[in-house]
This record gives sequence, structure tokens and C-alpha cells, in this order.
Amino acid sequence: MKKIFVTITLCFLLVLSIIIYPAESAQMQQGKWEKKADMPEARKNIDSVAVNGKIYVIGGCNAAFNVFSNTFEYDPLKDPWKEKADMPTAREGACLSVLDGKIYVIGGEASNFGSAFSTVEMYDPDTDTWTKKAGMIFPMYAFAAGVANGKIYVFGGGWQASMGVSIVQEYDPITDKWERKNDMPTARGWMAEKAPTVNGKIYVIGGWNPTANPTLPTVEEYDPVTDTWIKKADMPTPRTNLAVAELNSKIYAIGGASFDAGGNIVKVFSTVEEYDTETDTWTKKADMPTARFGFATSSLNGKIYAIGGMENYQMAFSTVEEYDTGFISQSVNSQNKLSSTWGNIKSIK
Repeated sequence: MKKIFVTITLCFLLVLSIIIYPAESAQMQQGKWEKKADMPEARKNIDSVAVNGKIYVIGGCNAAFNVFSNTFEYDPLKDPWKEKADMPTAREGACLSVLDGKIYVIGGEASNFGSAFSTVEMYDPDTDTWTKKAGMIFPMYAFAAGVANGKIYVFGGGWQASMGVSIVQEYDPITDKWERKNDMPTARGWMAEKAPTVNGKIYVIGGWNPTANPTLPTVEEYDPVTDTWIKKADMPTPRTNLAVAELNSKIYAIGGASFDAGGNIVKVFSTVEEYDTETDTWTKKADMPTARFGFATSSLNGKIYAIGGMENYQMAFSTVEEYDTGFISQSVNSQNKLSSTWGNIKSIK
């Protein structure tokens, strides 16, 4: 009789798991967002990087487009912010890259649609000091930057009257020199500031070109070894001024906006889409709570952090939101469910 009871109970649990757990699993696969401690000051047109377990946000501007040189350090484990040594050159729209534990702040502009910088300054988080480095060949803002094989690559962007170029510049920190490389196939600016590297290839995502179809879904893969480009699957949602982060060899395209040819805002997004470089496919994920563009993202400790930004040109956020992709949660949450229940059933004598 007990054996019959166990069999019936197991069948019931199996049916129940089919009904309930797929929905729960789907939710975990979507990921979830959580509010974290705000930045000390609201900032937009910023970038961020992670070094030694901390996230650094440098420069940017406020709602009035006043440009700053602040260096903010965030500890995700303790959830506090600290202010560190100011960057020598105040600017917005600069890109941040990390090599050998040092942060390189590259390009940017002096004010909204002001003069573009070729300036490169290196920050050492260990000593809290700054060092000037060789400037870019072409002054640039609204570009993307990526790191591969010990070098920094700068893609596209623009300067004052010329927005949406295809220029690629390579920086060698050993020689402290810049070199021009093969142009991007698609001229553009205001793409995701981070150009993530997966398996040695660099991905440039989204952007804006006022002389073409303004807001772009374009994804192009750059091989720094062969100096060649390959077109990849478009983002499902065309976006500019978005942020991206790489985690577990997947690329997450987050937020952003749609602009018309005059740079006017058409729509602001909270959309999150995950790109798999191996299959060249995109998957929809859980939306970010705060729709925004001109913000920063960094991945650390298996989470992605979205920082600052704006919803319109007249404001700036100090908001920080943490995204758990569900990758770790799935392996943890799968325990203590059906397998544990079955263990209890087997103990019935």
C-alpha cells in the first residue's frame, strides 16, 4: 500500500513540476533587478570600469551639462561610494578601459557638443594618482572602446560638426603610441561606450548616424589580430547611447534611446537583450527598472551594475541598479525542490 502511495505521490509531483517549475525557471532566466546605493552626485554621459573588486565612475556631467572631473569608487559588497583623486581634465563622454589594473580615460568633450578631446589620462587605483599619456590621433567623443591582446581600441564617434565616423584607433600602452587601423564598415557615433571582447573578438553595438537611418541596430565584430570586420546579427531593438556589459561570455545590451536625424529623443528604453556570440542570436531579458540612456554599466561578482544616466536632456540620475542575470541563481535555486521532495518520499518506509 505504501509503495502505491509513493508512486502516486511521485507522479503528482512530476506533473506539478511541469506546471510550476517551467514558469519559475523562465523567470530566473529573465534575471532580476535590485536597487542599490545612489552615486554621491547625479551624472550622465559617463562610463565605468571594474578593478580589484571595485567599480569606478569618472567624469561626466549633470543636468545643466556642467562637466566634472570627479572619480567615484563603488564597493558592491559593502554598497558604499567613496570619492577619489580628481581626474586632471574635466570631461564628459569619455571612455574608460582597463589594462594591467590601470584605468585609461580616453577622449570625451568639454561640454555638450563642445570641443572634442584627444586627451588620455591613466588612473592607478592602488596609489590614487593620475598620469598623462599620449593623446589619440583624432580627437573624439561619443565613441566606443574595447581591450584585446594588451591594447586599447577606439571605434567611431565624432567631433563637433562631424558625428558618425568609421575611424578605428589602436593604443599600445608599452610604446605609448596610437595607430590607425581598418575602418568600421558602419560609420556611427553614440554606440555603446563599451566594446566588449569575447574569445578575442571585439563587438561594437548600436549607435547613431544622422545622415543614414539615424538609430542603428548594427552589431559588427572586429578581429584585432587580422584587423578585419564581420557583420553580425542586428539587435532586435535599434538603440543609441545604450550601455552593454559582458558576463559569462554573453553580452547584455541595456537601455538606450532612439534619436531622429536631428538628435531629438524619439523613445527611451529600459530594454535588456542578451547576445550569444557563439550562436549569433539575441534573447529578451528582464527590463531595467529605470528607462535611461547616457549611463554606465560594469559587471562584477556575477552581477551587472547600471549607473547614472538620463531620461531626457534636462536631467541626470544618481540611480544605481544591480542586475542578476539568473546564471548563478538557477544553479542554487534548483536545489531543495523536487529532488529534495523525492528524497523525503524515499525515506518513507
